[in-house]
Amino acid sequence: MSRIFPMGSLAIDSPELGNKIKGLANLAGLNICTPRGFGITYAVYEQHVEPLLPLLTSILSKGESYREISLRINEEIIRRGLENEDEIFSALSAHIPRAKFFAIRSSGAPVIKGTPMVEDSKEASFAGQYESFLMVPRCKVPKAILHCFASLFSERCLAQFDVKNDHSYLQSRMSVLVQEMCRADLCGVIMTRDPVEVSSAVLGMEIAYGACEAIVSGQVQGDIHLCDRKSGRILSSELGSKKWHISYESLKDFTRTNKVKIEVKQTERDRYATSDELIQKIVRLGMDIENHFGSPQDIEFIVSGCDIIITQTRPITCLTNEQ
Repeated sequence: MSRIFPMGSLAIDSPELGNKIKGLANLAGLNICTPRGFGITYAVYEQHVEPLLPLLTSILSKGESYREISLRINEEIIRRGLENEDEIFSALSAHIPRAKFFAIRSSGAPVIKGTPMVEDSKEASFAGQYESFLMVPRCKVPKAILHCFASLFSERCLAQFDVKNDHSYLQSRMSVLVQEMCRADLCGVIMTRDPVEVSSAVLGMEIAYGACEAIVSGQVQGDIHLCDRKSGRILSSELGSKKWHISYESLKDFTRTNKVKIEVKQTERDRYATSDELIQKIVRLGMDIENHFGSPQDIEFIVSGCDIIITQTRPITCLTNEQ
């Protein structure tokens, strides 16, 4: 069975990969612009971690604090080198030729109290729970994959799921998305049905300069636009501060951030980051994605030159029945 799936080759119900990967693969299959890339299956994680399970169980049983447990488990997972690295490098050449830098993203499937869960599902999002690495040079891609595996056992995850009292969590799995790193002139988040507005006719979006991390992490307040879901007409707009443009330098050290914050010129902060025409194109694209999946979507995108590139889509999990 293949352990690597290129974008566009997956079915929505494919069991080998997490929803973050399947969502983008489905969009690529519809010729919606997504970064070039491929998914690494749960089987690769299982092959790597299964021999370590007795040791991880021992660490979990003897550890005093979740911080200590996390550090020791992470060390063991990362220290054991990834098998078949050549397979990863071959996939980079085959599916993302000529790319110099990559985005490596986790797509986890935790087991909580014996129940398998899936990230980015209608029932749970686990947004921001696991690690992603941006501007990863080719030589560091296998190591980044190992760090994604290890992020299942971050101190935050272990404490949140009370893993010392729930060893079933050790049966959790991780798949990984490997993508080309695309230049981000603008970034944005779309809620195809605004979870704050009472009306079901409203789509909300936030747009800023640079990489999506700016908005997702809350470090930048982007421009807010509320739009009619059917016509794309802009109903209201609010100018955001957009103080920072966030980008990334080449990743050299996994223990340090490679994020770069650049102050945005006041003239750019004082105007909207994008045109009304582009906003309407984004609305239509967001609605196409919602219609494809059959439910309201939380979508992340970047604008690179003239291209709107979708980097993530997931179901909105906080809508009320009235909406």
